Amino acid sequence: MKRTKEQWQALIEAQLNSGLPAAQFCQQHGLDDKYFSLRKKQLRQPVPESTFVPATRASNMPPTGASALTLTYGRCSLQFNDAPAATWLASLVQALS
Repeated sequence: MKRTKEQWQALIEAQLNSGLPAAQFCQQHGLDDKYFSLRKKQLRQPVPESTFVPATRASNMPPTGASALTLTYGRCSLQFNDAPAATWLASLVQALS
């Protein structure tokens, strides 16, 4: 029987909530314990988050050519009264990625 990702996630959740060892849970539910463990490992691995952050010009930003710079990501902001050197800014972005 081919199961969807959602079905596997539900089975894994059911095993975790049951308090049973995976092998015993699989035996009770007619599952291959090795394949169950493989799917559990695959689905528990975090999905890599994209390191790309789109840049947009906020309506409250100074016009082009002004020296002020504000970097905002989520609820965090970093404001510069004078624009930093491009190489320093590139190093900052690289360090944060």
